[in-house]
Amino acid sequence: MTDELNSEGISRRFALKRLGAVASGAWRPALRDPSDELLLEVAMAAACRNIVTHNVRDFAGSERFAVHICTPREWLTKIGERP
Repeated sequence: MTDELNSEGISRRFALKRLGAVASGAWRPALRDPSDELLLEVAMAAACRNIVTHNVRDFAGSERFAVHICTPREWLTKIGERP
């Protein structure tokens, strides 16, 4: 399997590894609030690297799955839309 990056900079190997974790359900429970796990699961399946939310506290533990959680303010600063 090649490790070429797609247009989003995500390798096929990385995406398949994350999809495998989601499909097997082996990663649950991971978050403090079980209702937030669906959002994390969708982010993992879509190979998202970030979730933008005001509810950062309930996503503690998401870093184990290479998903960064940030507030809208932090996101805007990160992408250069806010000084």
